[in-house]
Amino acid sequence: MHKQLENKRDSFIFRFTEYILRGRREAVLVALIATLAPFLAWLGTVVMCFITLRKGAKEGFLILLWLALPSVIIGLSYKSGFFIIQSVLFNGLFIWCLALTLRSTAAWSTVVELVVLLGVVAVVVINLYLGDSQQYWLAFFQQYMTLFDNLLSSPADSQAIMPLIVILTKYMTGIKVSSMLLSGLISLGFARWLQSVRFNPGGLSQELRTVRLSWVSIGFLIIVLIGAYAQISYAYDLLLVLVLPCFLVGVSLAHFFADLTKHTKLLLFTFYGVLIVLFLQSVSGLISLLMLIAVADTAVNMRKRFL
Repeated sequence: MHKQLENKRDSFIFRFTEYILRGRREAVLVALIATLAPFLAWLGTVVMCFITLRKGAKEGFLILLWLALPSVIIGLSYKSGFFIIQSVLFNGLFIWCLALTLRSTAAWSTVVELVVLLGVVAVVVINLYLGDSQQYWLAFFQQYMTLFDNLLSSPADSQAIMPLIVILTKYMTGIKVSSMLLSGLISLGFARWLQSVRFNPGGLSQELRTVRLSWVSIGFLIIVLIGAYAQISYAYDLLLVLVLPCFLVGVSLAHFFADLTKHTKLLLFTFYGVLIVLFLQSVSGLISLLMLIAVADTAVNMRKRFL
């Protein structure tokens, strides 16, 4: 037992978490270095989430302010208000709110419910700021058409993908918001894992097996589906945002049922394999399946029935 404790103290995770918990200066230093280093910006968000989970709202928010500073400077330098909104609000403040919610409730279901709300807010804010978001994304893609012309065999080849780009612009805001929220959830999950390894071994695994959607979220999902059928532009974006919590519910259920059997790895491998195949064959089919699973779980509480 004593030897296991010494091994734990010698581990990188223990030393890393011990250092950033030592004080505000150490946490800010690690977060800033990670944010400014190539490919390590996610680690700065992880530090902010971890400090919020362990020390509370104030300490986490102070880390957030330091993380926001480089983004504000870059945004002002390039006169890009959208970059500042994206970096500070969506990739910063929203994730801090998620971490604070998890600290207060210790329930990922509540976090997922908040993801739905924040996703709606993000879609509305982006559309209000950009005005005609589809035109913005179309102009964004057209900036790269010259590059495509140089890479492809003829200018006509780049024009051949324009119909696909026009279709993509309908969903681009939703894709953007979903990707940012997913990135934030991954950072929060990593921070919770660090906390679990250091202070509560196995705690994260137990939490992630209970993710469900409330009837409020299911009702909102139905409304969005009706709006998408009626070809309301906002509904396309919101639909993609709602796919994220449905996916998390599906993953939670898969891990819950896999843990009840002796073939956990095989079942999980099959589950993720099916998801990949469906994604490659039919994205709409995958979305429909995930939403059906989420609705069914809310309606009958599958975990309770099999315990």
